[in-house]
Amino acid sequence: LRIKDGTGVILAETPLAGISLSGAALLRGRLAPVSVEFIRPRLRLTATQEGGLALAVSRPPEATGGGALPSAIVRRGPAGASSAVGGAPATAAADSPRPIDLVAAFRRTVADFRQNEAASTYLREFGVRDATLTIAHGDQETVWQIPGFAIDVQHFQKRSVIVGEGLIGSTAGPWGLSFRTTESNKFKTLQIEIEFAELVPRAIASQLAFLPGVSLIDMPVAGRASIAFALDGG
Repeated sequence: LRIKDGTGVILAETPLAGISLSGAALLRGRLAPVSVEFIRPRLRLTATQEGGLALAVSRPPEATGGGALPSAIVRRGPAGASSAVGGAPATAAADSPRPIDLVAAFRRTVADFRQNEAASTYLREFGVRDATLTIAHGDQETVWQIPGFAIDVQHFQKRSVIVGEGLIGSTAGPWGLSFRTTESNKFKTLQIEIEFAELVPRAIASQLAFLPGVSLIDMPVAGRASIAFALDGG
């Protein structure tokens, strides 16, 4: 499945997808999804120059045999070379989809809903299954396996809320992650509250190398955090 914008630029690509159509849209003579699930996509999350977040959704590289570990860390070398520790070798896609600015995409979705103009008005749930997420930070990239994650979109008259929950893979077994995103028109911010549970820090010590002492914690822990983005993308 390949999704493009009005100019033909690829926004997302996945080997397989499950789509449920909206009955309300069909009654109005429109074809619009109410839920979309990407199966085995490759996700890449990076920071934008404005301090926001950008997400690229693409097809995984062709299988080269053997199974990848639940997580890995990739270090970029000279001349763009890269190597993976604890997983399969990293490869670059020649025709990668354009990264999506998450804050800007959220604002457009909310605006479309309030104006009741776009097909995204009917979209209520988005999910991924058997996905690989790469998070780029500095000169390193951490790779996470996501058995399943679902995002629910809730629109209200004066605000919109996005709630997500799912499982993240690790060598000690999957751990739970959930988040709640709320738009505040008063403060012009996008607030994200994150919670995790059953996480064994030692199992993901390579991903959290910037936190000293993580490898010493070999028991399940839980916690929460919050972050705010300006609606202008900062």
